[in-house]
Amino acid sequence: MIAIARTAFEIAVFPSALLVAVVAGDVLIRSWDPALVVMCVSGVAAVILVGLELEMPERASWRPGVGELMVDLVHNVVSGLVTTLAHAAVVGGLLSIAVELAAASPLALWPDGLHWTLRLALALVVAELIPYWYHRMAHRLGPLWRLHATHHSPDKLHVINAARFHPLDELLHMLPV
Repeated sequence: MIAIARTAFEIAVFPSALLVAVVAGDVLIRSWDPALVVMCVSGVAAVILVGLELEMPERASWRPGVGELMVDLVHNVVSGLVTTLAHAAVVGGLLSIAVELAAASPLALWPDGLHWTLRLALALVVAELIPYWYHRMAHRLGPLWRLHATHHSPDKLHVINAARFHPLDELLHMLPV
C-alpha cells in the first residue's frame, strides 16, 4: 500500500507543483512586478524540487551531493545573470532596429486583420519554431555543439544541472523569443 501511495505521489507531484506555480504566479503578477514574481516562484519551485530530488531521485545513484548542487547552483545563477543582461542588451538593440524598419516599410509585418486566435497560434509557431531549429542545429553543427554540450555534460541528471547551459548557447537559443 505504501508503494502505491508513493507512486501516486511521484506521478502527481509535478503537475500539482506546476498548477500551484501557475495559479500563484497569476495571483502575484496582478499585485507585484512580473519579473519579481517569476524570480520568487522559480526560487520556491527550485527549493521544492531540490528537496524532492534529494528525497526521491529517479535513481539512487543520481542523488546529488551538496557540493555538486552548490556548483550547479552557482553556475546557474552566474550564467543566468550574464545571459539575462546580454539578452536585454541585444533584444533592446534589435527591437529598436525592428521598429525603425517596420515604420519605414510599406508592408504589414504582422497580420493584424486575423482573428486573435489565429494570431495567437501564429505567434506560438513563430516563438517556438526558431528555438526548435536552433536546438536541432546545436546538436549537428560543431561550433554550436561546443556551446550546447555544456547542457549535456552532467553524468548524473538532477533538477539543478538540467538547466546547465553555456551563456552564449542560452542567449542564442532565446534570442528569437
